[in-house]
Amino acid sequence: MTPTTPTNLPALLQRFFTDRLRAQLGASPHTVASYRDTFRLLLVFASRRLEREPSQLRLEDLDVALLGAFLDHLEHGRASTPKTRNTRLAAVRAFFRFVSYTEPACSLQCQQVLAIPNKRHERRPVEFSPRRKPRRSLPLRTRRRGLGAATAPCFSWRHRPAYATPSSAPSEAATWTSALAPTCAAPEREQDTLHPLAA
Repeated sequence: MTPTTPTNLPALLQRFFTDRLRAQLGASPHTVASYRDTFRLLLVFASRRLEREPSQLRLEDLDVALLGAFLDHLEHGRASTPKTRNTRLAAVRAFFRFVSYTEPACSLQCQQVLAIPNKRHERRPVEFSPRRKPRRSLPLRTRRRGLGAATAPCFSWRHRPAYATPSSAPSEAATWTSALAPTCAAPEREQDTLHPLAA
């Protein structure tokens, strides 16, 4: 097992992902993937800037100047939003907070990195969809028939079946015809009341 020293950046990164994030914090797969993408971008940027392989990088190489240039590269080189830039910075801070406990010799460097501020960005207000107006129901008319009260909507049109004539139609047919009258006044006669099926 390779001993962990302040200059052994790969060993510290491995301990951070395996011991700190998964074993101790129980971070979700989405958090682990986000932190992994952050350090992948950081190692590629540092390798090109220092002209060194990622496996040859040291912890001292990730100073405030390099991290500041990395954050500027995210915004201008990769067109990242300030919110994404702050997310990447949160992953770097979590790593250096872990280093501050495991490697006390790097406390000053960790303190300087943790002091890098977030970038302010505009937050969009939360928009709520307008409430729908309740549908208006038809006016109801209360009538009394027998032992109970019932309600039925008033109709604004008239329909008279062919069989509903005063001479031949039964009383039920006359009742059904009067139920479709355009008025909502209380019935005065039995034949003006609503049919039981309309209730």
